[in-house]
Amino acid sequence: MNLDEYADLDAKAAAAAIRAGETTPAELVELALAAAEQVDPVLGAIVETWADPEPVLGDGPFAGVPMLLKDMGAPIPGRRMEIGSRLAASLMPVQRAALVDRFRAAGLVPLGRTTVPEFAAAVVTESTATGATRNPFAPDRSPGGSSGGSAAAVAAGVVPIAHATDAAGSIRVPAAHTGLVGLKPTRGAVSWAPDPDPVEGLAVPFAVTRSVRDAQTLFDAVADSTAPAVDRRLRILLTDGALGSRAVDPASWRAAEAVAEALRDAGHEVVTGPVDLGVTWATHAHATAVIWAATTAEWVDAIAAALQRDPAGLLEPQTAALHSYGASLTDADRAAAWEDAGTLIRGVDALFGTVDAVLSPTTLAPAPRIGEFGRGAERDSGEEWLMRSLEAAPLASPANVTGTPAISIPGGLDSSGVPLGVQLWAARDRDRQLLRLAAEVEERLPWRDRRPRVRAGAAR
Repeated sequence: MNLDEYADLDAKAAAAAIRAGETTPAELVELALAAAEQVDPVLGAIVETWADPEPVLGDGPFAGVPMLLKDMGAPIPGRRMEIGSRLAASLMPVQRAALVDRFRAAGLVPLGRTTVPEFAAAVVTESTATGATRNPFAPDRSPGGSSGGSAAAVAAGVVPIAHATDAAGSIRVPAAHTGLVGLKPTRGAVSWAPDPDPVEGLAVPFAVTRSVRDAQTLFDAVADSTAPAVDRRLRILLTDGALGSRAVDPASWRAAEAVAEALRDAGHEVVTGPVDLGVTWATHAHATAVIWAATTAEWVDAIAAALQRDPAGLLEPQTAALHSYGASLTDADRAAAWEDAGTLIRGVDALFGTVDAVLSPTTLAPAPRIGEFGRGAERDSGEEWLMRSLEAAPLASPANVTGTPAISIPGGLDSSGVPLGVQLWAARDRDRQLLRLAAEVEERLPWRDRRPRVRAGAAR
C-alpha cells in the first residue's frame, strides 16, 4: 500500500485491508508516521509521534488502525500531556484514561498527540506553546478548536480517526471546518474515568472521523449507551442558529438547506423556523462562560500546584484573563449559572417534545484566517474571550449544557474551497438516531472525494 492509497481510507476500510491481507498493522503505522512527517511541517497539527506505540490489542472492529490522541483528556502514564500550555510543559500523567483502553480494545493504535489551544479554551488552535495549527483545505485558515490538531491530521490523511473532546463545540467546530464527521455524544455515554467529568459535565470525549460508519462503529465500541435508533419518519426543525449578535454566512445557510433537502429525500419532514431554548442567548452564554471559566481556573491552579510553577508569565494573555475571571467567581455565581442552565435544560426538553432533531449550520461562518480570531485578545476580559468562542457556533454550546448529543457533518465547500459544516442535534440518548440521519445525508451528499490542498501522498 502506498501513501496515496492509505490517505484515502477511512478506519473501516483500513481494518478491512488488514483482514484481507492487503496490508499489516505495522505497515499502517509506518504509513501514518510517514504521512505525519510529510504534512505536519505545513499544518503544525501534531505535538509528537511515538516510535514505540503499544501493540495491537485483540481483534476489534478497527484492529491495527492507527489513531492520534488529543493533547488533553486521554492521559497515559509515561506519555506527556501538555494541554497546549507552557505552564503544563513536560506534565506526565500518573493515571491512564479508561477511554484509551477502550480505543485499544476496538483495535486502534494510538501513536502520538495532536495540538490544542491553551487549556482548550478557544475555537481555533493557536498557542504560544505549539504555534498555529493550519487547515489542510486552506493553510491560511484555522481548522478550528479546540480539537483542531486532531481534525487537521484526519483531514490531511495522517490517520483516519483521532480522539477529540467537546465542551462547547470543540469536536463539532473543527469537524465543520475540515470536512469531517464530529459526534458530541450524550453526557455520560463515553467515560472520562478515572477522572471526574471536566467542566462540571459540559465536556465529553469522543473522536473526529472521515465517515459516518467510522463514527457509528466507534460509538458502539466505546460508549456505554444502548439506546437504539428509531426507524420512522422524523420531524426536523431547520434553523439558522444565529442566536447572538452575528448573522449566518449565506454559504453556511445554503449548506444547511442542502442537507435539509437530502433529509426530505430520505422521507423525513423538515420544517423551517426559529429555535426556542427557553432562555435568551445572553443568559445561556453568560451561564456557560461562568461554568467554563470557574472550572478552567481550578484546572490551571491544579496544574500549577502539581508542577510547582507560577502561572504568571507562563499563561497566554487570554488564558490569564480567563483564569482571573474564573478565580473571581463565587459559589453563588456558579449556583446562579446552573439555575439558568436548568431553565435551558427544561426549554430544550420541551423543544424535543415537538421535533425529533434540530438542523442548523454548525458555525455561522467558514473557518477564520490564522490570527483573525485572537486579534485584540490581549484586551479581552475572561468572559469576553469565551464569548468569542460561543458566538462562533451559537447552537453548539446548548448541547453541552443540556447533555444532549449533536453531530457535525460535511455540508460542502464555499466558493474558495473551504469546508462548511451542518449540525444535527437531538434529545438525550438519541446518539444513534443522529448517526442514522448523518448516514442518510452521506448517502445522498457524499463527501469522500473532497480532498484538501495539503494531503499525505502525491496529490497535495
